[in-house]
Amino acid sequence: HAGYLAWNRKKSRLYATGGLDKSTDSVGAFSVDEDGNLSLLCIRKSCGMSCCHLCVSPDDRFVYAANYFTGNFSEYAVLPDGSLSEPLRTIRHEGRGPHPERQTSAHAHFCQFSPDGKFLLVILSSFMLLSCTDPSVKMYKLDVVAEYAHDTEAYTQGLFFHDGELYETTGQYGTSSIRKVDLKSGNVLSMQSVDRRYFLEGSCVLNGRLYVLTWMEKVCFVYDVASMRKVGELRNPREGWGLTTDGKSLIMSDGSDVIYYLDPLLIATDFLL
Repeated sequence: HAGYLAWNRKKSRLYATGGLDKSTDSVGAFSVDEDGNLSLLCIRKSCGMSCCHLCVSPDDRFVYAANYFTGNFSEYAVLPDGSLSEPLRTIRHEGRGPHPERQTSAHAHFCQFSPDGKFLLVILSSFMLLSCTDPSVKMYKLDVVAEYAHDTEAYTQGLFFHDGELYETTGQYGTSSIRKVDLKSGNVLSMQSVDRRYFLEGSCVLNGRLYVLTWMEKVCFVYDVASMRKVGELRNPREGWGLTTDGKSLIMSDGSDVIYYLDPLLIATDFLL
């Protein structure tokens, strides 16, 4: 028996949850002809217990299924013929309801995309969780190949390698710093502190200069990277968040949805040596 049904946009494919293979833990794909007749394309495991709801991404490229008892949802790619891939990934949510004696874990029973298609809302019994998923973004799997010690008091904002050495800028008012760090040991090789009224953010090196953003102080500090000597300041009319470079421009974010490409020679300067 089928539980919940969802169409693609053209109404040419139908997706269903339920006991499609004598189990409640499956997702099925069907083609629909002009007379409304169904043809089974595939059945896939839901990777959970009691699959009760599903939805199709706005671009018809993915299907998401919610598993009630196990509190997780699974993602499937829609193949060219409308059938589904094996599960690409499964995300399980932790937590419990407002009455722990009645609900000791998350129970996913509804999933639906936000109107702009950027978020997948998963309703869990007694509470709601918002999961970010952009179906247009290619997903990559990462494997941890090494772990290194790091100063737990360092509020990392900028981190990059230059000429084989690791540089780090740390934030927080009163403790912001610019550091050169030994990767393997985590030891700080050298450190420059700044006035406590500055909260340091992202940083990068371009043409021998180390540029360091401040959060809300609208100042970008400039250092000679070889000597770590401060050589100037640039005025930044925006908040400073992330900073990197493509070898030609400074590339900055300010917490909005805009990325700025900046020529450091054209930024307003207080002084630059």
